[in-house]
Amino acid sequence: MASPIETKQKVIKCIEELGNVVTVPAVVQHTGLSLSHANQLVNQIGGDVGANLTVSADGQITYKFEPGFSGYYALKGVTSALYAMAWASFEAAFFLVRMSFGFMLIFSFLVIVMLLIAAVVALLAAMQADDAPDFSGGSSLDIGNLDLSSIGDAFSWSYTPTHQARLKKKENKGHFFLECFSFLFGDGDPNYNFTEEKWRTIAQVLAHKSGVVSALELAPYTGFSEDNEKELFAVLSRFDGRPEVTESGNIVYIFEQFKPRGIGQTQQDDALLPEAMLEKNWSFSVYSDFSLIRVFLFASFNLCGSWWLWRHIATINVLHHFVLIIDILLAYSAFFIIIPLLRIAFIIFANSAIDARNDDKLCSVEALEEPASQQILQEVQAMRRLALAGVPIASQRDSEIVYTTEKTLDEQETDEKWLGTAEQ
Repeated sequence: MASPIETKQKVIKCIEELGNVVTVPAVVQHTGLSLSHANQLVNQIGGDVGANLTVSADGQITYKFEPGFSGYYALKGVTSALYAMAWASFEAAFFLVRMSFGFMLIFSFLVIVMLLIAAVVALLAAMQADDAPDFSGGSSLDIGNLDLSSIGDAFSWSYTPTHQARLKKKENKGHFFLECFSFLFGDGDPNYNFTEEKWRTIAQVLAHKSGVVSALELAPYTGFSEDNEKELFAVLSRFDGRPEVTESGNIVYIFEQFKPRGIGQTQQDDALLPEAMLEKNWSFSVYSDFSLIRVFLFASFNLCGSWWLWRHIATINVLHHFVLIIDILLAYSAFFIIIPLLRIAFIIFANSAIDARNDDKLCSVEALEEPASQQILQEVQAMRRLALAGVPIASQRDSEIVYTTEKTLDEQETDEKWLGTAEQ
């Protein structure tokens, strides 16, 4: 979630991009903020810099800002500068933490190699001693209580991470230390700004539809269904909408702030609008398969090497002095394997839920083409033409309840149709 300072900077940037002359609905369309929040910020910024306010005959409020008004905030922004410094410090510290996992992996690799060399040297010295064991009597290489054949057993464990998805066809270039962190913890939520993008897109849809929409048209963007109306209610609350009933008893939603203000205005071009708001799937890493395999080989060697050392602490005297170090190396090596395996399980579960939600939204897109949906869409289009012509849209039954959260939308539409039939 963006901080208040970041949100205000976003509104300032939006005002500049719109030529310093804006309306609150225009700010909502470009930022995805709620009407009340956007109105509060625009009023606050306008009051700070002395913006001019104009009100048209039809009630539209326009804010006019002087060119370069954002420079005022640059001079005033001591708090913003301190925040930026704190954020930069956090980013630097976090970068070092990310790098540290790769450094520790390389360091543990070197320590394990040195301990293995020391162990081999000790074994060779034991073989040259007067009490060297006889190797001719068995298939395994035994030195006292040490079975050298177990070295091969340690490297018999294998794993191939085939399920991770590439975010781009072109391999992302990084370096080993950041690749280690990505291998362990991934690269963050791919939908971290999904809510903001969703509200921005819905605002654009409402503007394109002249502030007159049906639940069917909003479903591909909200994931709305008749069994769960929370998303639709959130849209009504956020953008100050109200339900209306058509002559045939269907429910249509009116958003006055997005209705065209001039007679004869045309609808906005929807070429850039997505057909549905789809979530992105989680990926194992943004780095290439080769980069991840390289990290995996290091982690696997560390795990097998530290496990072998730990297993033979009691049989090789030189390892007695490094018991604590070997225990730490084994734990860290296991950490480098277990955490990615747990992430794999999470990714599979999370992506299955994302795919289910995306499928529901795509089904909502297909539902718009079904014959059963054509009647309400035609009624919505007729009301939309009235909005474009500047004709006020009023409910067909002003004295009746047209929408309530006590019943599902499907139940309310059925009641309306039954009532209309009874009246006839």
